[in-house]
Amino acid sequence: MASKDEIGKLAASFNALMENLRIKTNDLMCMMQHMHSGLFTILEDETIHREYSACLEDIFETQQISGKNYADLLFRSAKLGADTRDQVNAAVTSLLGADEMMFEFNSHLLISEFTAEFANEAGETSEKILEVDWDAIVTDEVITKIMVTVRDVTEIRAMQAAAEEQKTELEIVGQILKLTPQRFNSFAENAFSLIDKNREIVRRTRDKDLPVVSELFANMHTIKGNARTYQLTHITDVVHEAESTYDRLRKELDFPWSQDQLHDELNLVRDALARYVNVLRDKLSFATSGDTAPVDGVLIKPTEMRSLLREVDALPQNVYAFPEVRRVVQKLRQLDTRPLPEILASQLASLAEVAKQLGKPAPEVHFEGDTPRIFSAHADTIVNTFSHLLKNSIDHGIEPPLERSTKGKPASGSITIRSTTTDHSVEVEISDDGRGLNLVRLAEKLNQSGALSSSSGTLKPQMVAESMFLSGVSTAEQLTDVSGRGVGMDAVKKFLNSMGCDIRVVLPEGASFENIFSPFRLVLSLSPEVCQIIEDESTDVPASSVVRLGTQ
Repeated sequence: MASKDEIGKLAASFNALMENLRIKTNDLMCMMQHMHSGLFTILEDETIHREYSACLEDIFETQQISGKNYADLLFRSAKLGADTRDQVNAAVTSLLGADEMMFEFNSHLLISEFTAEFANEAGETSEKILEVDWDAIVTDEVITKIMVTVRDVTEIRAMQAAAEEQKTELEIVGQILKLTPQRFNSFAENAFSLIDKNREIVRRTRDKDLPVVSELFANMHTIKGNARTYQLTHITDVVHEAESTYDRLRKELDFPWSQDQLHDELNLVRDALARYVNVLRDKLSFATSGDTAPVDGVLIKPTEMRSLLREVDALPQNVYAFPEVRRVVQKLRQLDTRPLPEILASQLASLAEVAKQLGKPAPEVHFEGDTPRIFSAHADTIVNTFSHLLKNSIDHGIEPPLERSTKGKPASGSITIRSTTTDHSVEVEISDDGRGLNLVRLAEKLNQSGALSSSSGTLKPQMVAESMFLSGVSTAEQLTDVSGRGVGMDAVKKFLNSMGCDIRVVLPEGASFENIFSPFRLVLSLSPEVCQIIEDESTDVPASSVVRLGTQ
């Protein structure tokens, strides 16, 4: 028999053990009461163990937890579909009592985050974003319980969203400042106008109509091209989605015409653009309306300007016999016009970045001949027109530096814009020193598409060249971020025709298919309602000038 001393030692050891257990239990209970996560254990019968963290009651806004089915607690207010709930329930059922390795194979079926909606006594609802971790509790290599940790990350997500919003705003500010607020205003006004045009087209079109789709595509492609040129990334991505819908409408016969979808996508584009405008106005305190007078000038509204010009036109012809009167009238007409190089300043400034995207040096742009002045009412359309023309020159015309080197050309290409006056219009020619127009490939595409009924043996070079203005026609080998969808030249012709103007392609005499590529010029015929040449005009743009890009 054990002595009293031995019994006393055993009792002391037992008491010490119990005290340590009590301390550890108290520590554990204290931790469970004060931890900032909801912690509970799922038993083999899929109910919740009686010991759980106090925070769980705060998260799920209930004290009825112990002994409850875990799914009734976890998913009672969850905004989850029935399929997701069934997936989690099936996974938990299969894991309890299974080999521990099964947890690795099936844990991906256990949801890691969801949103839950809770209602207070007043019936007001609030949402919480909950993160969930699942861990297997294993005994003898068998899963006997599953420990679940739940965290309310609503405030963290709100702070992350606010930080992301601030980051986005800073990116927008940087993009606008890189572009300059004035140049962005010009882009925004143009884009809003094209969005409104598309909105009206969609409103009045009940059924799918390919010519209508082509016009929608051309307008949206123009917005995307300008946004990409100016690196307005938060606009480009949204516009691309709308453009892709138009692309499917014109290419897939069974793709449905949905006015609601098209309107929704236009609203998203408009919202993205409005976000930039709001940042410009609210964060940069820069006026976005057209009613702000320049610091060194006087504001004249377009309506007042047009009224004044109508009065000038009504003057008797004999008053023009006086040189002083002619000069005054010319100055008045200039008030509603801007020189073509000035109109294109934003597009020209962006060409260096476009060339960089294509892995090419910035081209030189040469202005030659007269300097046409564009009436303000048509300035945006002229900008849209030249946006396509200039990008096509860089993308399809001007070769990469290595190819140019093998041909004895300088690494940087050149684009020439030459203006002349005819009896009834101003003609603006645009050409580049690139490889030219691939007549052979263009003829092949025409034959493949059935756009022209003639066989390749009877096609004339001029006929093939003029097909560049057909919708969907492009000689591009592959689609690029700059061009290649076969919409640019189609859009150009539509833009010009809408102003009563036109465009044609001019090949050199004797052009044939033998050389594959042929030099060409594009000639824009601009009506007097769109532009004019002011006689004896003093201008900042000389008769022959060169704009060098990307050298500053």
